[in-house]
Amino acid sequence: MRIVIFYSSTYNGNTLKIAESIAVTLSADLITIETKISDFDLSQYDLIGTSSAIHFGQHAIRLQRFVSALPLQGKNIFIFSTRCRPFLGNYHRTLKNIIKQKKTHLIDEFSCVGFDRTSPWVLIVSFHMPISTAICTNNSRQFSGN
Repeated sequence: MRIVIFYSSTYNGNTLKIAESIAVTLSADLITIETKISDFDLSQYDLIGTSSAIHFGQHAIRLQRFVSALPLQGKNIFIFSTRCRPFLGNYHRTLKNIIKQKKTHLIDEFSCVGFDRTSPWVLIVSFHMPISTAICTNNSRQFSGN
């Protein structure tokens, strides 16, 4: 099975760390969303992963636009994210809607807490701690082993 993971990692590299962990576990190709879509052939892949950090309650807009432009009809998809909040809200909803409109098969989703020094959560609770790479990469390996 050929697998590719498209990712956007912009703040502290949290998403890239998790994407790398999943890519190693699945022997997947890891591609930044900076890649031109026209330079990439998705027909050779059986499973496609997409990921970014959660910004203002949803995946990064650049990832959403990238996924919107991909020819995904009939493809198997999984999504994952890093986020600052301690709980998973409905952060994947927008990306899931984009994927659903493209008539794909959403296989699974995963999210883990990342690093944040900018949100009001930092003032309320100590969410300024760095990502626990060991815990998150272990969780991502468990996710990708399913």
